[in-house]
Amino acid sequence: MRDTPYIHLFRTSQSYYLYDVNMDQILNIPETFYSEMKGHITSGLPIAESKRYMEKLQSFGYLKPNRVRIVKHPATDLLPYLVKRKLSQMVLQITQRCNLRCEYCIYSGAYSTRTHSQKDMEWPVAKKAMEYLITHSVDNESITLSFYGGEPLLRFDLIQKCVRYMSENVKGKLVSYNFTTNGTIMTPEIADFCVKHNFGIMFSLDGPKELHDQHRKFAHSPNGSFDLLRRTVKLFEDKYPEYAKSFQFNTVIDVERPYKPVSDFINHDPEFGKYSFLINTIDDVYTSRKRSSAESFSQLSEYEYFEYLLTRAGRHQPNFGSKLAAQRYRDIPEKILRHRDKSGFVPERYHHGGPCVPGVRKAFVTVQGEIYPCERVSETSSLTKLGDVYSGIDIDKAERVLNIERLTHETCSNCWAYRYCNLCIKAVDGISCFDTESLKARCKNVLNNIESVFKDYCVLKELGFDFYKDKCGEIEWLEG
Repeated sequence: MRDTPYIHLFRTSQSYYLYDVNMDQILNIPETFYSEMKGHITSGLPIAESKRYMEKLQSFGYLKPNRVRIVKHPATDLLPYLVKRKLSQMVLQITQRCNLRCEYCIYSGAYSTRTHSQKDMEWPVAKKAMEYLITHSVDNESITLSFYGGEPLLRFDLIQKCVRYMSENVKGKLVSYNFTTNGTIMTPEIADFCVKHNFGIMFSLDGPKELHDQHRKFAHSPNGSFDLLRRTVKLFEDKYPEYAKSFQFNTVIDVERPYKPVSDFINHDPEFGKYSFLINTIDDVYTSRKRSSAESFSQLSEYEYFEYLLTRAGRHQPNFGSKLAAQRYRDIPEKILRHRDKSGFVPERYHHGGPCVPGVRKAFVTVQGEIYPCERVSETSSLTKLGDVYSGIDIDKAERVLNIERLTHETCSNCWAYRYCNLCIKAVDGISCFDTESLKARCKNVLNNIESVFKDYCVLKELGFDFYKDKCGEIEWLEG
């Protein structure tokens, strides 16, 4: 396997393609070469007719067998310095309390990571966490302090105290603040404070009232939260209309429910359609409750995406727009054009691109003061805990989290999607042990997603769409 070309073959309805992992390029190739290469890879059949074409590719540097031999993330040697001086963002879990009981919330009891409790972060813990942020970000010109729950506005008193502390103790750098809220307990006083300190606010909104209220209900009540959220947004729009333009909305889509009502709401609702939405599907990591897309959901979402791609290629009405399709489309330039690795062939020592540098890009601090890589991992797992605000981050633990590929290197080093992998410690965290079995299903999803992005890119190129005028955005077309 290690001596075979490090490539992946795929096709669209019109053409045949080869992705060369070492060159990080997609090539449009003849059908005969595609068939022969596919037979050569699967059964070792010799390449006869296309030998001259193969030699031509090799002369340009393609079809190399180079693979990663030793797992070592590029940031490994710098990790002690980065952890000590380059922390960018701290997320404070200021409360585990919430006034809602959303069905798919990670605190709902359906997840093995955490459950709702009455725990709040005490001031000494928050103060120690902020001291840690200040002393471990000395080489950054700007830092971010985020407030996390539960519902963070249940601890508005602590948010105020934290902002005051940061204002008094941080000199010579920009401090940004943000939180995500269900929007049900906002008051004019809180709104004034948010505007004064330029908070970034993201509201949780899952679609029209009838869908939003099915999931996002109040604790111990059948009532939904849509109307109160709408009232909060109106409060800002009336008093601070310019500030309100910066609002973002986080939408969690249930793939087992209808697609069109959510799409119509996000794109065309007279009150909310003008805002920016971050769209996610319900996360089934850390839970036994797995969801599968309803047939109508998949069909409608795929058709809407198809229409959007035709619009981008100039083959559909120019005023057609879809925020859901646009977010998916952004994967193409993000993964293909901006991703381009300029370092050349896959190096001997490397690591796939999944993990963030723990304790650097972000540090998540629980109500007890424990430090984890981010708020997405389990806070009950010994595998993901990096340390605490009193003793700091254990560099050895951070190094293991950073180099998580060591657990699956034999598989990873032969995977054609190596450069594009986005899996991190969360994908193998079995709470008490590393779970490489559950990783397999996640790997399959990553491969399907990346191949889909590659195909979308190639189809649009076939239709004449110019993603990027710079050469790095072009598919190479080689004559046989």
